[in-house]
Amino acid sequence: MLKLIPILMKKYIKLLLLLITITLCSNAGAQALHPQTVAVCKSGILFNKVKIKKEGKIETPYTVMDTISLEDAQSITAFSIIDFDKNKNIQMLKLISFEFMVDDNGVSYTMESTSTTLTDEMRGSLAAMKSGTILYFKEIRALYPNGDFAYSLPLTLVAR
Repeated sequence: MLKLIPILMKKYIKLLLLLITITLCSNAGAQALHPQTVAVCKSGILFNKVKIKKEGKIETPYTVMDTISLEDAQSITAFSIIDFDKNKNIQMLKLISFEFMVDDNGVSYTMESTSTTLTDEMRGSLAAMKSGTILYFKEIRALYPNGDFAYSLPLTLVAR
């Protein structure tokens, strides 16, 4: 049964791409400038919220913290990275690795995964966390289909 979970999650992520495309297109100005981190949780999908900082002619994307329920935070199981190609078609990138950082009332620790799923240690941290804990999914590295590297902006969540 445990071996089926990653396979089912990959299929689940692919089925959700249509919903993600609609959501991203509704925020296309900010969202399409950078690869997007997509997380799968019990109630659906999460992706990093992006805003644009303008200084003269320079536009810099950055992420903002999002609030989710403690139950949804504890149910995060898998990640994917998506972007748009030159024809504005959504494409899945191959996730290489990401860091998972938990900040629980000033006490923080970081773990790394080299797959699309959370490690057992990460899942244990999620199960033990309390309301008010901040989660950072950062240093998210992926590969485009042509082999170019991609770095996604962090996904920052606070569980309430």
